[in-house]
Amino acid sequence: MPIIVNMTPVGVVLASAFVLLVSGILWWMLNPPTIVKMVVPVAVEEMAGEGTILVPVTGSQFSEMVVGLAAGLAQREQVPISFLYVLEVPMALPPDADIPRDREKGEEVLIHVQGLAQKLGIPTTARLMKARAAGAAIVQAAREERSRMIVIPSGERQRVEGYFGHTVDYVFRYAPCDVMVYRPTAFCRL
Repeated sequence: MPIIVNMTPVGVVLASAFVLLVSGILWWMLNPPTIVKMVVPVAVEEMAGEGTILVPVTGSQFSEMVVGLAAGLAQREQVPISFLYVLEVPMALPPDADIPRDREKGEEVLIHVQGLAQKLGIPTTARLMKARAAGAAIVQAAREERSRMIVIPSGERQRVEGYFGHTVDYVFRYAPCDVMVYRPTAFCRL
């Protein structure tokens, strides 16, 4: 039995347009513009080995776990870890107020976490910052250091103001890089 094909001029035009459209899209996908071919390798080369993994620490019981997580990421990415301790200055005090007890605690925490990371062979830096709000200080430090990632612990308490709390919510919203939140399981909190 012979196959009968009825071709109409409209059908031929539509089929031709479809073939041209698909061919054009395939050609466009397989032949990127010259500028893309030149810019992408340069950007990849510039990013290699640049930046830090920023780890804000508070001295909580989860600091060591966060350091271990960040150390694994730093080894894989071949970048140093930058530890940050934020001294939150109350609004009742001037912004540059010295709070010796809090400063000493921050210095002790930074020395401790740097020691943990250095035992794992990870290069580190540490920084103590004064700020009214920890979230803004973390974002500022990430911008200044051109951080690749922020690894931040989440508080164990339930928060009313946001899912994670003011600090983590602020960092999520304004960070110039990837953000990884570490939340310990119930087993770790025992």
